[in-house]
Amino acid sequence: MLDDYISIHHIHRKNTEDLGSSSEEEDFKEETPQIQIETHSCGTDQASEAGVDYNLDHDDDDIIPAGEPHVIVIGGGPAGILMAIILRQRGIRVTVLEKMETQDKWSSRSYSINLNQRGRNALFKAGVLDEVIEVSAQRYEIVVHDGITGKMTTIIPKYPPDVAVSRPDLTWALEQVLMEKYNTKVKRGARVNDFVLKRPDDMVEVVLKDGKSFVGTHLVGADGKWSTVRDSIPYFRQQAFLRSEPCWGVHMTAPELPPKWTKGSTVIFRPRKDAMFYVICAPLPSGKCSITMVCYDETLQRYPWLAPPIDSQKSWTSEQWKLDSKPSKADLNNGDAELSLNLEELFLMELPAFLDAGIDRRTLRTARIHPRVSWLDMNLPMQTTNNSSTTKNLARDESCLFGEARYSTPGGGVALVGDSCHACTASLGQGCNLALDSAVALGDAIDECSVGTPSNRNKISSNDLSLAFANYGRTRPEVVRPIQAASEAASKNSHKW
Repeated sequence: MLDDYISIHHIHRKNTEDLGSSSEEEDFKEETPQIQIETHSCGTDQASEAGVDYNLDHDDDDIIPAGEPHVIVIGGGPAGILMAIILRQRGIRVTVLEKMETQDKWSSRSYSINLNQRGRNALFKAGVLDEVIEVSAQRYEIVVHDGITGKMTTIIPKYPPDVAVSRPDLTWALEQVLMEKYNTKVKRGARVNDFVLKRPDDMVEVVLKDGKSFVGTHLVGADGKWSTVRDSIPYFRQQAFLRSEPCWGVHMTAPELPPKWTKGSTVIFRPRKDAMFYVICAPLPSGKCSITMVCYDETLQRYPWLAPPIDSQKSWTSEQWKLDSKPSKADLNNGDAELSLNLEELFLMELPAFLDAGIDRRTLRTARIHPRVSWLDMNLPMQTTNNSSTTKNLARDESCLFGEARYSTPGGGVALVGDSCHACTASLGQGCNLALDSAVALGDAIDECSVGTPSNRNKISSNDLSLAFANYGRTRPEVVRPIQAASEAASKNSHKW
């Protein structure tokens, strides 16, 4: 039914390129927030990274009634905002905290998202698919061209079609739903100074640098690959390993879609196999086109100047600050000018059909080499059971087998969603789709722990929510990890197909 719904839906394309919200991957750690812990009780461990109120008739200073949950969601990207919507749909009080002062804009770090069936199903189940489709375009096929002759070598139909959307547009659409339907808006520019993971009243407190604080019963970390929530809680921190892969991208943005391409097609150009790279082109609803040259370590054997920079960046926030600094033309990087000339020479030799399609120097001048791709491997180290009494105290759950990943504290006080617990490589385009699906999975876990039927449930209690968070954290990794593994394999081998 959803597939039919997608295929017949009339799309109203909206140019919202300059709108959006901040990334899932966005907690730039200029300095590690101070953490105050009175006692480690996993049922109330919490940590955070920004501050806002997503409430209906409540003020931030209202006293939370005994037993009534109040969730603080950290991160204003797609996963965080969808999580807030899902919680509000269940009558749960929510506060969303976001570090970025303004909504996200398209930049050299932005990317086009293809919402596949997993992502579409998540949005459909959450009741927000219409709003996302309004700022999206449909992708009906993948077209592969020979990079020398320009001849189409492969056409891969997509039915139902994927929903293509820029990340800023997706976040903006979800944020509009949150504000208009649930009277909840993101507080921006909320920079964390301090966490109190367990207060005497068993609540979590997030203290901002401006002195304002937010108190809740539970915490959801949706703050991306460089999650402050995850890194501030030892139980999560000991599980997290960032794995780097031997591939990276050179990103460009074409100011308009080349005339030979259609908005409904993802276009791939392949050079000779010994060149060890390929180019993928994704039309944007705004009329521009996102282009990525996918490179591998083998690419450097012929083109050492394509070497990726060391990934010193800790978040998308740092990239946005650099973009907002508006360097002078003289400063605009002689390296960038040299890169565009080198790319033009390379494409003339290896991929002339790509240039012949209408890609000119305006596009090449936007080129930026990104660091190697990385993904988040969550595993509890086996040796901790023998060497760390602290870990045992944190777990407090005999059923927790060390060596297994957990996306929540065992007592259910804190849960992670999206890139904060399962960042993927971009090779299969699963990252955002998984993030949206995880938010819905946590909503399903809440429903399973609520008393009554879906149409007549009792009010959800804090205890219900803790149980739901714990169940989600225990069961979700087994769904996600095979997809992460497939994405990892593709990031190593996709240039060989």
